[in-house]
Amino acid sequence: MNMKNSLVLRGIITLLMGATLLITGCAMSEKAQTSPLMSPIQEIFYSKTMGLKGPAPLKELEPLATTRWKVTSVSPRLEKPFSSTEFSFNSNGILVESAELPNGTIVTDTHLYRVIGSTLILAKDNRTAFARFSIDGDILIINADAFTITLEKLIK
Repeated sequence: MNMKNSLVLRGIITLLMGATLLITGCAMSEKAQTSPLMSPIQEIFYSKTMGLKGPAPLKELEPLATTRWKVTSVSPRLEKPFSSTEFSFNSNGILVESAELPNGTIVTDTHLYRVIGSTLILAKDNRTAFARFSIDGDILIINADAFTITLEKLIK
């Protein structure tokens, strides 16, 4: 075998070994843990499906657009509740969740949201949650799987 063919063969072997190492390294890596700041409310909602993308038309945000709500109860009770949690539904399709930790620290997070009929759709980090909701005056009730979240409307 001549020198040129030998170098080409060595290059191909090195490339294949590198690709194999890269592929096996990716296959063996562990999935990252969820954020330690994920609120109990987020843990209730999110499942592993594709998230919402792009801007939402206003008709897909009503009747929640430009409203603010405070969580008053979660049933059944959560093991690690935050001191308080508020939802602000913006008119651009972004829900801002503010939660107060027991030590007084405020944690803020954002989600995309849509409303279709009586279904609230929340999306975050390529995860989507679907929940039924109803509004009775200043009370918002969200039914998400095995949990019911009751919120009271706040005046801005």
